[in-house]
Amino acid sequence: SLFETDLNPDSSLELIQVLGPLEPVVAAPGDDITLKCLVDPKFDIGGKTVEWSKLDLQVNPADPSYVYLYRNRREDVLLMFPSYVGRTKLSTEALKDGNILLLIKNVTLSDNGQYRCFIPDLKSSSRHSTVTLVVGESVCLHVNTEWSFCQLIHMRTLTGRQSRSQTQKEKVKKKKKNSDKMPHF
Repeated sequence: SLFETDLNPDSSLELIQVLGPLEPVVAAPGDDITLKCLVDPKFDIGGKTVEWSKLDLQVNPADPSYVYLYRNRREDVLLMFPSYVGRTKLSTEALKDGNILLLIKNVTLSDNGQYRCFIPDLKSSSRHSTVTLVVGESVCLHVNTEWSFCQLIHMRTLTGRQSRSQTQKEKVKKKKKNSDKMPHF
């Protein structure tokens, strides 16, 4: 089959694609998250250069601009943006299966945005994919002693105004505390 992991990547280069998730990665400040891309069909890309960059990162062109850079089978911190050095790690083990997994530790609101996973030396028309990271605060509405409704709120500054966009809803069941000690009416 063409999609097996033992595919010779040089035989069908035009069919190779870098793919990312359709849904955003959603996190709260302080979370550790993993951004994921993969090569399809899967093959070992451990010897390839992998670049992770943040599309809206404002940097001086002479300054380091990568969120993470992997080349010559190692991390290259000299070209990485300082706030990501020590907070990011690429799973080199996953590269053997064509998976490009970037761990970002202790995310902050400034990590919010679009990230590009790029393999520059992949001979294909599709060498990159984009992953969206949404970082927001969790806000809960306590309905009664048993149920709460929580949503992740993302605060974004747009033309000097604050706006809220709902990014994730989840229903959270609260445990009753001391139900035997409370009087029943």
